Amino acid sequence: MLASFCKANNIPERFVETKTLDQLNNLKSVANVLRSPLWNRQTKARLLKLYRKAQRTQTERHWIAPAPMSPLIHAEDLFHRPLYLSHFVVSKDGGVQFQPKLKMVHTIVNTKYR
Repeated sequence: MLASFCKANNIPERFVETKTLDQLNNLKSVANVLRSPLWNRQTKARLLKLYRKAQRTQTERHWIAPAPMSPLIHAEDLFHRPLYLSHFVVSKDGGVQFQPKLKMVHTIVNTKYR
């Protein structure tokens, strides 16, 4: 999983915190995320709202969450710390699947304001 994650994000393996990556990959349900220490209460509340919407509409939803509180990517120095968002697919039955391709903040901003 580490190799495919690094390839998808063009990040050298030495910069990835494998423990955090494993935690993200092991989140399989909304309940797992709600019990996880990786995000704060506000972020978990947004997930719960999205899950309810998935149930109502009977379609999966994409949850774009802030980076987890445990570091996933280490930078060589403080000035080059990457800003990224985690991406999950939330199913109508409460399943959660981590998507290995991160959403880099600079690419979202550049796309939005072109």
